[in-house]
Amino acid sequence: MGSVGAAPCAYATAQGGYVMFNEETLSFLRDLARNNERSWFVANKARYDLSVKDPSVAVAEMIASDLAEAYGQPFRSKIFRIHRDLRFSKDPTPYNTHVHMSFVPDGAQDAVAAWLLGLSPTYFTLGCGAMVFARPALGKFRESVAGPAGEHFAAVLSELRIDGIRLSEPELKRVPAPWPKDHPSAGLLRHKGLVGWIDAEPEDGLGPGMREATRAGFARLSPLFELLSGV
Repeated sequence: MGSVGAAPCAYATAQGGYVMFNEETLSFLRDLARNNERSWFVANKARYDLSVKDPSVAVAEMIASDLAEAYGQPFRSKIFRIHRDLRFSKDPTPYNTHVHMSFVPDGAQDAVAAWLLGLSPTYFTLGCGAMVFARPALGKFRESVAGPAGEHFAAVLSELRIDGIRLSEPELKRVPAPWPKDHPSAGLLRHKGLVGWIDAEPEDGLGPGMREATRAGFARLSPLFELLSGV
């Protein structure tokens, strides 16, 4: 990723920079974990807006701008809701105690790879890939890794591991039909999604240094983005 400057932002500071995550962001998320109920959240809504919501919007705009500059195309961001989906959950707590967001090329309805960011009181994580491939993408991925490109996939993933990137484990125990269980790309064929992760301390996601940390982390993950974008 190339070096880029700060773009105009609705959440800019008086000095022209972005509103960033800070210690109060983590403090609010810790307090929310201890008081995960609607009455507490409603009473602390203004604090949530100031310390979590507004910085999330600003950080998403900033990262989308950096990705657009690096790849020469616009990116759209998604900030995942603070409200948990309780429809199929045995956990009744109503709120997430983290901030998660993703970024994909704007206009790419069938984008395979997304950029990912997560912040909580216990982690700051950067990722790239697909948690679960959409059905058409899964078919293309399997056909690709089962063919001559499989060796290139394996080589790129090996380099990422050497660089300290944590790769998601295969979801399937067996190689799916019609490929034999001893296929050279058996490990890749057992994937239903593929994500590379960089795990860091929560403090790495705070303040102005977070922007450079994100740029550097995404640069390390860029081989995976390019690999999956070619599927």
